[in-house]
Amino acid sequence: FQLNRNAELLPFIDYIEQNRDKLALQMPESTEAIRIMTIHKAKGLEFPVVLLPSLDFRIILHGFSKFLIPAGDRLAYAYPSDSIPSFKTFKEKELAAIFLDKLNLLYVALTRPELRLYIWNHHKANGFGALVHRQLTQLPSLSPAEEHIFTSGEAKPVEHSQKEKDKQAANQTQFYHPQALADQLWYPSLAFRTPDTENQPDQLFGLAFHRLMSLSSSQEDTEKALAVCLEEGSISKDQIPALRGASEKFWGHVSSLNLDAGLMEQFNEQRIIAGVNVVKQPDKVWLKQNEVVVIDFKTGLRQDAHMQQIIAYAGLLETIFKLPVRPILYYTQLDLFLEL
Repeated sequence: FQLNRNAELLPFIDYIEQNRDKLALQMPESTEAIRIMTIHKAKGLEFPVVLLPSLDFRIILHGFSKFLIPAGDRLAYAYPSDSIPSFKTFKEKELAAIFLDKLNLLYVALTRPELRLYIWNHHKANGFGALVHRQLTQLPSLSPAEEHIFTSGEAKPVEHSQKEKDKQAANQTQFYHPQALADQLWYPSLAFRTPDTENQPDQLFGLAFHRLMSLSSSQEDTEKALAVCLEEGSISKDQIPALRGASEKFWGHVSSLNLDAGLMEQFNEQRIIAGVNVVKQPDKVWLKQNEVVVIDFKTGLRQDAHMQQIIAYAGLLETIFKLPVRPILYYTQLDLFLEL
């Protein structure tokens, strides 16, 4: 997604929502991977190490909960208030059933690990976690290692059988750590990508150029924008000469065509709501008194999809501003300034 679009979270979420029926994230079966699941999903499964982030299960009724409650020879559909004796009895039975269900859930959670179990029990004063805490602290085998930290038994090393080792070697699972790509982008702190992203210098240059242009309203802004990009980590030092050169060429085209003459307002990477769950984001939009200029930056070779995209931007902007729109594509590495 990031290599072909702006690396921002909201467009990514929109993309997932629009294509959720077509996409699937396949996770490898490996002993090195952490599997995240609910306790219900873990029923019948065992794992060498289990981590439980919370035991403070909800054991109260929601204030908006309503039940069918016997009321004489009729049924009442209401919240079981304590002010009515029959309702109070019903509420006590319901709370007892909820508590038993959570107790069974606790049993499932505590019996999943084979070797180690880690529990974080941040609980409210009178919640289920508090009840569990009081019971655990009474166990003689449970000793406080530090304040609020209790241990029981000895930690056993996780050892893999030869069969598991052979399976792991056969799979040759390659785990990706997103640090490298996140360091080169300016928006995400978490990124998904294909393993060969390091071999895509054109796309990475394109992302860096987009960021530079989003901070530049004229050629005079280039050096200041480069400094900002370098400080925030969206570009590297070795990219600066190429970015500076591409910026000079772009603004040279703008100057030779006198495109920025009479400019009243400009928008850099401004999102436009084009419909339900549809957001468009042209790279530059220049508003003049008698026309609008829309510019989109591209990396690599010309494609028909690029032209379709910029024409769609032009149609949308013409509807918004009620002015003729000049759509322009600039291919950074080809130094091709193309007006459609």
